[in-house]
Amino acid sequence: MLEVRGVKKAYGEVEALRGVGFVCGERGCVGLIGPNGAGKSTLLRIITGALVPDEGEVVVGGLRMDEDRVRAQMMVGFMPEECVFPAEWRVGEFLVWVASCRVRGRVEEGSVRRVAERVGVGEVWGRMLGGLSRGFRQRVGLAAALVGGPRVVVLDEPGTGFDPPAQAGLRGLLRELAQDRLVLLSSHRLSEVERICERVLLLHRGRLVGEGTVEEVRRLLPGRLVVVRCAGGVGQVRGVVAGFRVLGVEGEGGLQVVRAVREVPEARPEDLLAWCRARGAEPVGMEEREPDLEEAFLALTTPPEAAP
Repeated sequence: MLEVRGVKKAYGEVEALRGVGFVCGERGCVGLIGPNGAGKSTLLRIITGALVPDEGEVVVGGLRMDEDRVRAQMMVGFMPEECVFPAEWRVGEFLVWVASCRVRGRVEEGSVRRVAERVGVGEVWGRMLGGLSRGFRQRVGLAAALVGGPRVVVLDEPGTGFDPPAQAGLRGLLRELAQDRLVLLSSHRLSEVERICERVLLLHRGRLVGEGTVEEVRRLLPGRLVVVRCAGGVGQVRGVVAGFRVLGVEGEGGLQVVRAVREVPEARPEDLLAWCRARGAEPVGMEEREPDLEEAFLALTTPPEAAP
């Protein structure tokens, strides 16, 4: 359903995308993750046809975006991170207009209203867009991405502005949508990505550095996660120490918690404990376990330079 082939994009001397390529099927939920500046927003705009790549191509449902842009774009619905609408329009008339643009013809208001009800904006159908709260604006943006029945739905930070109950509802909705279409979502909420998506794409510095199921992305790490809890101050450290790549140090229950993965196979946990003691901290506990998606993400995107 969606093919991205060797896509490159630069802004002046800054390379935003450096030959990104992947293939997604007709249905399912795929998460696009990466640190700020990785190129996620640029990639999403290229997939939706809003931006033209310098090299490479995007194919949606067998249609090349550069050769048949109008028909290819009809198959894609997009929700940006920040939804901005004409303030003087009413919610209902705006959604009907979006649907008619997508199908290039008239649409039944009832079908559009059903989508609005599904995402929780039926109650504001007759209200002016300019008077909506941020949460409702985001829901209208989601509805706008769905009306007209696109086969590919692209969502950039879809949970922004949603309260916890709305987040739970969104989670269920995305799972439901993914049963009969492709949902591609970009999010910094990695715990949500882990719960919703069957597949993950990890973008870093314009390149795809990880791809697969959550479990497959975890297995890209050279070893298990080592967690050391210390009394006393380790300090804020990231980088390689004692053969381990330190992902971060956080306070937790009056202790400092060091999370690290092996940078070299021969690295020993005892060396990491000795490093903590050398910084004036006393280890009070240590465990080795499988990383979650956020920890794998940090390990695959943390620069490997040596830490002090």
